Amino acid sequence: MSSRLIYNVLQDRYAISPYGELASKRANECCIINIVFKDNSTLIEHRADSHLCRKGNNNDAMKLYESIVDHIISSKGEQSVISHFYMLGGCNSELKQKFQKPLIRVAETLIKDNSISGLRGGAVMLDVIKSIHRINVIWNITEDNSFIDAGIIYRPDVGFCLVIKQGFNIMIGKRDDEKIPIHCGTLVYVLESNEKTFQDSIFYIKQQISEHCQDEQYITIWNKCIARFKEMAMEFGAEEIADDNDSFISSVERDISERLTDQVPNEVVQYQM
Repeated sequence: MSSRLIYNVLQDRYAISPYGELASKRANECCIINIVFKDNSTLIEHRADSHLCRKGNNNDAMKLYESIVDHIISSKGEQSVISHFYMLGGCNSELKQKFQKPLIRVAETLIKDNSISGLRGGAVMLDVIKSIHRINVIWNITEDNSFIDAGIIYRPDVGFCLVIKQGFNIMIGKRDDEKIPIHCGTLVYVLESNEKTFQDSIFYIKQQISEHCQDEQYITIWNKCIARFKEMAMEFGAEEIADDNDSFISSVERDISERLTDQVPNEVVQYQM
């Protein structure tokens, strides 16, 4: 496996990696935007609610797309070409449910409006819209402590993969650092497989409940998270596999865990929102 570090993009920041590997953790109401370019570089944004929407309408959706385009231009320039775009996270709240529809509607409108390509940044905007593979801003259950981790990793055996881990936090104190993250499932989506016989999208769900989930309230959240994660994985057309330490997914999880860092590697450039 590679020895390169994978930077964990923090909330209210975005980063660009020339070698195509980045990740971001603990998105509850936040969304993680994963953008992969044709030159295999990757940009990830971790957007809090304040950088997503206020009313969940068409205007909010357009402002969000414009902001993403600005970040692409500032970090990659206007000649960059996008191959994959994923916006994932958020919780199943009333506001996010409302916002999900304008995000799709505005994208569809922009594709039909060819005149936008003549505006500054218009070509990048169209590239973003046409590269959308998945937008889901209602991924998590509504409990405050549920979250996803998401990122892009390169595997020599299959190429670049989108990895999504589902989990929730168990609070053991009042401070933010006084909590235990519990993961209950992982999805791996191969963006462009080098091996044509490989299943493009697979996921597994942990069969053994965590030892930290003995209270009834946490058992309930565990079951809700699993049910929601399975629903979201099915939308990817993913095939469920067994919870096995020797599986491909488990290997990916170990690879990320060993290389993930909060320190910005030399090759990676980070920006504040």
